[in-house]
Amino acid sequence: MHYSLSDIFALADQNSHQLKVSQVGIEKADRAVRVAKDGKLPVIESFLGGSYIGNQTLMSRGFADASSVATPHWGNAMTLEIKQSIYEGGSITGAITLGELESQLARLQHEQNKQEVRFTLSSWYLSLCRLCNEEKIYLSSKHQAEQLLEQMRACFEQGTVLKSDVTRYRLYLKDIEIELEKIQNQQTTLNYYLLTVTGLPSHIKIQPDESYPHAETKVTGDTEWQQEVNLNSFRIKTARKEEAIFFQQIENARSAKRPSIYLWASESLQGPIVSAMPPINKNLNNWQLGVGLRFTISSFYTANKKVRLHESAWRQSKENLQLTIDREQMEVNEAYLKWTESVNQLKVREEYKELADENYEVVSERYLNGLAIVTEMLDASTEQLSAELKLANKRIEIYYNYSRLKKLAGLL
Repeated sequence: MHYSLSDIFALADQNSHQLKVSQVGIEKADRAVRVAKDGKLPVIESFLGGSYIGNQTLMSRGFADASSVATPHWGNAMTLEIKQSIYEGGSITGAITLGELESQLARLQHEQNKQEVRFTLSSWYLSLCRLCNEEKIYLSSKHQAEQLLEQMRACFEQGTVLKSDVTRYRLYLKDIEIELEKIQNQQTTLNYYLLTVTGLPSHIKIQPDESYPHAETKVTGDTEWQQEVNLNSFRIKTARKEEAIFFQQIENARSAKRPSIYLWASESLQGPIVSAMPPINKNLNNWQLGVGLRFTISSFYTANKKVRLHESAWRQSKENLQLTIDREQMEVNEAYLKWTESVNQLKVREEYKELADENYEVVSERYLNGLAIVTEMLDASTEQLSAELKLANKRIEIYYNYSRLKKLAGLL
């Protein structure tokens, strides 16, 4: 079946397991944000219990004159407590902000994975295009060689061609058949790769869009590509987001040095009243409202170490961001040079192909007239085949390098 590269991309977006893993990562990060936001909600606790109470023992301070005091045996207790945080030193807000940053990072990593998957798919797809072109070229060359071989056999019958000439050309045909088998095996392998990532059934044979390698590419200068990469590269965006995450971790570590303030309310119902003497077999209900202030004194000598630790990690992330920018700029510069090189060489390859065709026609005519030896004929055939293959591969190479540029710029 015929599939365009856009069709392959769309199927991979739906079925690629690599993308599904990062998609689940987004869902996990979003859930972590919702969990962090729950820190703003009140904490409600309740307790309901029953107990058996033994008789109390009354004795002097010297542990003498012990006597038993009758006590109601069945006890019950019920409590309800509500606690609402008012200020936590910024730890709750910081946890939410950190969760949101990690959620954004998960989305960037998903988009980066999508670019990587698409670039891999384009490489396979273009290789499949190349192999299909090579197969056609070899089949055409085989047909041409078979026709020439028939003419050589006719000349051999007439005694104008040696049998060794016929044998050498038959060997040339066998070499073409071997190459065709290699090409078909490579096509099967690439087809399997594409089916695996796109989730298509295993019996489908993907036929690439032959017009794709001949599509026009957008001519853009090196400076424009560098700007596109700085603005849209998902690797750079990911590195920037990681820097923001490390900076937020510094703020979260500083929040440990601040006090927390909270409101609380509680109500309890308990019986019997065993604190009285003698114990009273009744329930006692009481309720309370209050404001609490909590401060961890040990944070004076522990929090600063954690802050400095996160500051070191933040500085490292800043250096990693600059390193990522440098690497992306070097890679886009290399990809741009390779792209322009392949574009410039295409014209040469087209002229080379024309010359190889002309040379084959001349040598073929001379050979059939007995003015050239079989070695010249084989050389001309091999040169013509090589010229056709190199021209087809050069067209593929142009779009491979262009796809690489688009991947680096996050535009694939």
